[in-house]
Parts: sequence; structure tokens; C-alpha cells
Amino acid sequence: MMKSKRINDPQEKGKGKIRKLPRQLSDPNLKKKILEHWQNVPAILEIEGLPPIKFIHQEVRSEILDILREGIEEYDDSVDRSIIRHVFSSKELHKLIKERLATKIKVSNVYFHLHKLEENGFVEIIASIKEGRHVTHYFGRTARLFLWIGEPIEELKENSKFKNIVSVLKHFNPDLPSDSIDLLLTSLVESKKETHTLIKNWIEVNEDLIIKLNLDVRDLYTFLVMINRSDPSTSELHKKIADMLNFPLN
Repeated sequence: MMKSKRINDPQEKGKGKIRKLPRQLSDPNLKKKILEHWQNVPAILEIEGLPPIKFIHQEVRSEILDILREGIEEYDDSVDRSIIRHVFSSKELHKLIKERLATKIKVSNVYFHLHKLEENGFVEIIASIKEGRHVTHYFGRTARLFLWIGEPIEELKENSKFKNIVSVLKHFNPDLPSDSIDLLLTSLVESKKETHTLIKNWIEVNEDLIIKLNLDVRDLYTFLVMINRSDPSTSELHKKIADMLNFPLN
């Protein structure tokens, strides 16, 4: 079921701040495919490894992903309702980006960034429409939340950041065997993965409610991570590491 709400004031129908659904989407099959995309897309896409910060946080790419996630409210006069659309063409995204960012950008630049996002699995073509010789592609996200689950534990151990933590723990605990420190940090990583799996399963079970309430999966995920910190086994592990670092917990 697509997200929608009825507009009670006739003066506001298709006017004011609410955009009108484009005439290009008048075809019932195309319209259905585009408007139901957000309900059909996976809630979470797990990606192994570290987040590609420079790639994702590039201004235009970040804005494209935000627009596709947030969606735009539009008035659909065929059902006398406003709807939230999450799928757009490169020209539509170009217009929206210019409204949101104080920067000059060409349609060709938007298409370039869309192509890069598509290559890396963050967006995909949801539908296409042919108008004369020209084909317009409509893009949407491949998931409502992209979640980097970290490196495999064996690769993580070779990471310089991981080694730095080991060094700090050894400094405060010179008599503690390296194997014990390694086991402790491995337990911490596994605990984080277990938390992720628990939250992911909960989100998938309650997906219909999340869509109905139009909740931001990112905020919900962060909140559930915070709640799970009160789990006794997790708290005990965190306290053990904090004690080893002489770090006072509140």
C-alpha cells in the first residue's frame, strides 16, 4: 500500500507547495511500478567493508541519495490524494538538487553521478519511458538503508586502527597475554554483528508498520542500537574493556 493522504482543501489540490504528479506518469503500469517501488525495495542492504566516505559524501551523490530516500510529496488528481514519490528521472533530480543546494550543476553532471551510484549498487533504473526517440530512465535506491557491517574479523585484525586499540590495551595491561586481548576484541566485533542481526530481523518483521508510519530506517536503527546497549552481556563486555582502559563509565 503506497503512502498517501487526502487533501481536504480544494484550493490546495495540486497547488501551492505540493507538486503535481507529472503527466509522463499517467500510464497506469508505469505509475504503479514507480509509486510502489519504496514499498518493495529492501529495508536494509548489508555491505561488507568500511563505508566509502569520499564516494558517498560527495555533495551531489549524497543529495541524490537523500532525495530518493526522503521522497517528494506530489498531488495525484486521479485519486484525489497526495503521494510520496521516491523514484525520479535525472532531469527531475537536477531540478530538485538546484532547489536544495546553492551550487550550479548541469543535467549531465547529475547523470554522471547517477551512473556512478548505479555502478556501485546504490541506485538502479526502476522504469523507463520512451517519448519519440528519447528514453527517460527513472532511478530509485536499492535499499532504504545502506549498512556497512565492517570487515571480516581476520581482515580487521590487520587493520591499523584495530592494531592501535591492541597497543593501547597492552599499554594499560602489560601482563595480559596478546591472545586474551585478541579474544576480547573479537568478542566485541561479534557482539556488534549480533546486535546488527537482531535489529535487522526486527525491522524486517515490522516492515509494514515502518512503511505505514513513514519512519526513517536510519533513525530507527540508531535508536535500537542505543536500546541494545542495555543488554546485560553487552554491558558486561563494554565494562570489562572500559576497566582495562581505566575509562570511567557513567
